[in-house]
Amino acid sequence: MTGSSDTSPLAPLVDAIGTTLLDVVCGDLTSARPVAGITIHDPHDGAARHDRAVVLGVGVVGPVDTRELVRLALAAGASAVVLRDDTALTDDLRARAAEADLVLLRISPGVPWNQLAVSLSTALERETARRPRWSAPGRVDRERSLSDLANALATTLDAPVTVEDLNSRVLGYSDNQTRGDSSRHETILGRGVPARYTEMLRRHGVFERLYATDEPVSVDLTMLPDLDVPRIAIRIARGQYVVGSIWVATATPVAEVDVSVLRAAAVRAGELIDSGTQDQDRRRRSVAALVGDDETEAARSARELDLDGDPVQLLVVELVRPVGGGPELSSRDIDKYADVLHLQLAGVSSRAIAAAVGSQVVGVLPVDAVDAGPRRALAAAERFARTPNAGAPVHVVVVSAGRGAAGVRTAWADAAKAHAVLARNPSTATSTAVLRYEDAYFDILLQDVAGSFTGGGPAISTPVSRLLAHDDEHHTDFAQSLVVYLREFGSVHDAARALHVHANTLRYRLRRLSDLCGIDLADHDARFKAMLELRIRGLLG
Repeated sequence: MTGSSDTSPLAPLVDAIGTTLLDVVCGDLTSARPVAGITIHDPHDGAARHDRAVVLGVGVVGPVDTRELVRLALAAGASAVVLRDDTALTDDLRARAAEADLVLLRISPGVPWNQLAVSLSTALERETARRPRWSAPGRVDRERSLSDLANALATTLDAPVTVEDLNSRVLGYSDNQTRGDSSRHETILGRGVPARYTEMLRRHGVFERLYATDEPVSVDLTMLPDLDVPRIAIRIARGQYVVGSIWVATATPVAEVDVSVLRAAAVRAGELIDSGTQDQDRRRRSVAALVGDDETEAARSARELDLDGDPVQLLVVELVRPVGGGPELSSRDIDKYADVLHLQLAGVSSRAIAAAVGSQVVGVLPVDAVDAGPRRALAAAERFARTPNAGAPVHVVVVSAGRGAAGVRTAWADAAKAHAVLARNPSTATSTAVLRYEDAYFDILLQDVAGSFTGGGPAISTPVSRLLAHDDEHHTDFAQSLVVYLREFGSVHDAARALHVHANTLRYRLRRLSDLCGIDLADHDARFKAMLELRIRGLLG
């Protein structure tokens, strides 16, 4: 049956709403009358028009009300009737409806009538206007962005992830699906959950529980015995309307999963499904401009990101190159790190944003409480560092920034100094590390002082420089003996053991180097100055 220009077939409307929200109780969607409108049944309004309408049986309960609604729908030539409770439908009513091509539908428990009404009206408007819901380029962008989100969540939770609509069709999925079971492979290949599984999920009330709460829901193997891996799911909502769900194939119990990250992923998925990627892309470009060279653009970006009010924590991630070089990370690889960090920070604040800036990843975390800000930012950084980020080590520096663009730009410069400290430290140079700027402050001061030794000015003769010059000229190792002695807190026996010499030999060396360079090792002030200069020169780690 073909509808006129102001009507739509029933089948695409039900398909757009989602088979997990509506069940067909009786009738054939393809042979139903074309739909011209959506109406709500009111038993007190005798003038209500149900001709070629989907009639919502709001408040209809019991056999009397159900029978009366179906009778009115049949007489008016309605396309379909939606009931909350279909238990009052008799075989006679079902037969009469089927004969008249009236489709009887049931709304899933927990789904509000207003959501169904708005969703049906929106779908009808789109169908009658002959407009696809998403244009082809927008749909591609959306799927790519949802898959990026799935990858970020999969990396964080170390498990395969799919993002699905209300028909259990796959909108995006993570790359690590080989770690799933055969059902997951079948879902990805078919771009939708097989019908036999969705039917079992309905039978166990999974969708009912899932759509009724913002909390994650567990699906264990007793519900789906054919699966090898249990599932955790969380609904995706926009306002009061459910628009899809996220599914994680994992044996980890909900109690041990980072629920804040799951919630943040669900919020982000709702934004992508609803409005695409333009807003997020614009905000990420603002992060790059915020730490760029153009102060005017930085100020504009700070306003765009609403950073002129609350204090900000800046997280700057340096991706550590493996020993021996290795392949350069592509911009796509760096973007994946940004997606993961964004997901971690969004679990702390919905206003947080992370973006790739050159070869680094920058996270901006606005915080309401000044005292709690550094602690929450450090916790987020440590959680990100523990995430299996494709096996590559990372250096994360956390800096408290002042308000506005000027504060962030100062923090950006401070982060670069802290990264230099991490790179110079042998224990962290090639491993994952998290560092607060405050904790690196003394080392940063030492780096600034070290510049005076290598700044190209006239050489200044110090006790340590005289000792190093003597070692170079005479091929001795007095400086090494001094370093070990100071490192062992002035213990001759411990230092001699570390140097593999007799204690008397070391005592002789210490007396000799004191005579050579003028260091009085009995004077604690002289020892401190020697230690400081050795540290600045990188000889005393």
